[in-house]
Amino acid sequence: NVSTPDCNYNIFVPNVFSPDGNGENDVLKVEGNGIETIEFIIFNKWGNLIFKSSSADQGWDGTFKGQPVNQGAFVYFVKGTFVDGNSFEQKGTVTVIRR
Repeated sequence: NVSTPDCNYNIFVPNVFSPDGNGENDVLKVEGNGIETIEFIIFNKWGNLIFKSSSADQGWDGTFKGQPVNQGAFVYFVKGTFVDGNSFEQKGTVTVIRR
C-alpha cells in the first residue's frame, strides 16, 4: 500500500485472488486513487514475465498465453505516477488460489 502524505492518492494490490470464473475476485488489478500513469508487471517463480499492463483498468485474469496458471505465488512490480506528479513503486507477491 503506497500513499502520498499531503493528498488522498494511494495504490493497493491484493495479495490473493481466485480466478475461477465465479464473478468474484477473478481479476487482479491495482486499486487506488489519483493514478495518472502505471506499469503493472507479474512474473512467475522462475522470473518469466507472465503479464504486463500500462492501464489501471486492465488487470490480470490468472492466465498465461491463454492457459490458466497453476495455483501458487507470483511476484508483482508496480510503478507509476499520481496526478500530482509524485511517483510510486511497489513490489510484492500475490497468491493465485484455484478451487
